[in-house]
Amino acid sequence: MKLATLAVYALACLSAIPSFAQEKKDTEKEVSSPKIISLGLGAGSQGIGLDATMKLHPHWYVRLGGSYLPFDYSGAIKIDAYNTNMHIVTGFTNIHLLAEWQPWKSWIRLVGGLSYFTSADVKGTLTLKNTQYYGDIAIQPADVGEINAKISWQGLAPYLGINLLKAQPTNKINVNIDLGSYYWLSQDVSMSGTKLLVGNSANTAQLKENLNAYRWLPVLQLNLNYKISK
Repeated sequence: MKLATLAVYALACLSAIPSFAQEKKDTEKEVSSPKIISLGLGAGSQGIGLDATMKLHPHWYVRLGGSYLPFDYSGAIKIDAYNTNMHIVTGFTNIHLLAEWQPWKSWIRLVGGLSYFTSADVKGTLTLKNTQYYGDIAIQPADVGEINAKISWQGLAPYLGINLLKAQPTNKINVNIDLGSYYWLSQDVSMSGTKLLVGNSANTAQLKENLNAYRWLPVLQLNLNYKISK
């Protein structure tokens, strides 16, 4: 009976060896497999962007890319008792390097990295819309002048967020979503006036103080990814 028991035990061990060897082989294959590279086209709060994503490890990805957001707006706005015309022009261009970490098997990854904004400006011009009267004296908007303001956040900006859905396509194409925010490390504000409004340059310090809290740039981006190698 002892010999029979030993024989059964030996057979069980021998049968487990191929399974263990295959499991080890699969694990080694997953870790040492060629790096997967995909290209992504994004659109959202950052404008239009292009990224290249590489899978470095089953839980790690790295992304290099950039985005561009142009914006031009003209409209009427009422300030106190004055009807004014406002014209705003912006341009945001950045180059970013991001790392994604997938701590568990899910479609959620933590994303962190750094971006350099080659341009991140908001330029605004404010003019009166209607003729102003001082007693019997009429002053035309062109004679009053205009107020010009510029806010610039150019430079480095850390990024923190999450990426939803699969990082890269299983076959050829997939989509995912970025949710997060940049934080600008530097900020520059200037204000000036012309003609009768030339004294408004003295309000630059107050405007800069009011805008100190506006250093966050929220990100909501939809990405379409195409796998180019595996």
